[in-house]
Amino acid sequence: MLRTARLGVAIDAAIVLAFFAIGWFGAVDGPVSEPAYEYRARDGLFLALLLASTMPGLVWRRWPTVAFVVALAALTALWSLGYNASGSLLILLFGAYWVSSSRPLREVLLCTALALMSVTALLFINGAPFSFVEWLSSVVALSMVFALGRSSLLRGELADARAHAVAESALRRAGDERLRVSGELHDIVGHSLGIIAVQAGVGRHLLEADPHRAAEALDHIATISRRSLDDMRSMVATLRDGGADYEPPRGLADLPELIETTRSTGLQVTLTIDADADAMPRQVGAAVYRVAREALTNVIRHARADRVDVRVTCAAGGVELTVRDDGDGSADDLARPITQGAGSGHGIAVMRERAEALGGTLVAEPHADGGFRVSANFPTEAAR
Repeated sequence: MLRTARLGVAIDAAIVLAFFAIGWFGAVDGPVSEPAYEYRARDGLFLALLLASTMPGLVWRRWPTVAFVVALAALTALWSLGYNASGSLLILLFGAYWVSSSRPLREVLLCTALALMSVTALLFINGAPFSFVEWLSSVVALSMVFALGRSSLLRGELADARAHAVAESALRRAGDERLRVSGELHDIVGHSLGIIAVQAGVGRHLLEADPHRAAEALDHIATISRRSLDDMRSMVATLRDGGADYEPPRGLADLPELIETTRSTGLQVTLTIDADADAMPRQVGAAVYRVAREALTNVIRHARADRVDVRVTCAAGGVELTVRDDGDGSADDLARPITQGAGSGHGIAVMRERAEALGGTLVAEPHADGGFRVSANFPTEAAR
């Protein structure tokens, strides 16, 4: 970085030296008569004003507005005193570009106004070697440079805005992907662990009294564990290979298998499906399955219920899922995280997110006749 700073200072010094040479050798070395005036010869005052107009070039990068104003004042003095400062116009053009390409709009407007006032005033100063043609060329040149510098700044800001938007989009996609992965993990692990926990408790309780039923509980645990491992492997393959090996998500046709797995915990589950699984959009069927699985997981873990009814019916332009149990759970129970440690809650929030993602709604509340009810509605026309 120090080397870069030194290189910048060296470049600025070389530019200042070049401008000084142009201003000095571009001036006439003696009185020259012209139609309306004659130039003054170079002298000590000319040298001082030329230095005052060129030396600010050393600080263009840090204080471009101040450097431009100082250079403009020195050059205005050169012209008004009758010196030939035609070659020094390059200094103003250089400064105008730095100001317009790096400073706020109010400073750019200020410098533009000062430059216009300066070149216009020179037309009315008696004896000033500054004709209308030079005034017009100065105004046009400065305007073009100011516009060019400003457009350069705007292009840079636009590029930065695009880069920022791309970064924000990448972060948003990463956040969405994290949410999707966490939802998949919650779906895969939550339901399976809930049933495994119940079956393990049953097996331990019946290990001596009824070894046959205890063995059945262990068989259920093995089956559910293998299924969960298969789902996890498929999900890992999706994350690693971009989804080439990921199997289609489970849908409405897989609900009976889910119900049978849930019944293995000893919970009495009834299933009523009044909908055509083949005619239902795949994403709606997947959402119905996942919300039902989450609701049943919550019943197993929190509701302390004996019976649960699952109903899927077709409504006007949509599908409605209802899961109602006869337990004593509340909304607070169902919103608890899977473990009682730190972290945000799941349960109802997860189900509501899945419904709202497809433009649907979800209501989870205690039922008037006892128990708890989860009711979700998914619009099928919008999904198509």
